[in-house]
Amino acid sequence: MTSTPKYFFRWISLITLIGIFSIVRADSATDDPNNSLEAADESFLKKDTEAAAADIHKAGDDIRKEGDKAGAESKKAFDAVADEADKLAKDVEKGAVKSESDLKKGFAKINHGLAHAWHDVARGAKDAGQDATEAMRRAAHGVGAAAKWSGAKLKEGTNKTIEAMKGLPQDSKVAADKVGDWFKDIGDGVEDVGHKIKSQ
Repeated sequence: MTSTPKYFFRWISLITLIGIFSIVRADSATDDPNNSLEAADESFLKKDTEAAAADIHKAGDDIRKEGDKAGAESKKAFDAVADEADKLAKDVEKGAVKSESDLKKGFAKINHGLAHAWHDVARGAKDAGQDATEAMRRAAHGVGAAAKWSGAKLKEGTNKTIEAMKGLPQDSKVAADKVGDWFKDIGDGVEDVGHKIKSQ
C-alpha cells in the first residue's frame, strides 16, 4: 500500500483555511451575535423576557453558524459558547435572571468565549502560515464586547489593537510585522476579561 505524503495533508489543510476565511470575511458584518444581545437587553429592561430570550437564542444560532465556518476542529468551542447562550435564554425565560447586571455578566461570558474561540482559530491560521486577519478581527471584537458588558478595563496595548482592527479595511490584511504583537494584545484581552468575569 502506498502511503500518502505528509505534505498532501498540509496542502489540504491550507486550502481548507483559505476557504474558511473567504466565507467568514463575507459575512462578518452581518452576523454579529451582539446585535441580538443588544436587542435582548432592551427587551429585558422593558420586562419582555420572552422577546429577550428569543433574541439570546438567536445569538446562540449565529454563534453556531460562526462555528460552522471556522472548521471542524474549532466547532466544539463555538458550540459550547452557543450552549451558554441557550442556557442564559432559558434562565431569562423562567425568571432566574433578576437584574440587568446579571444579564450583562451573561453577555460578557458569551463574548469572552467567542473571543477565545476566534483567538484559537487565529492561532491555527498563523501557525499554518496563513492570513489570520479575519479571525483576529473577530477575536478583537469579542474582547471589546466582553469588556463593554463586564465593565473590564483593558490594557492600553489591547485597546489600541482593538481600535486598529476596527479601522482596518474589510479586505486588508494585518501587516506581517504587526501580527505577533496584535495577536498577543488580543490574547491579553481575553485573559483580562476572563479574570474580570470570574471576580464578579
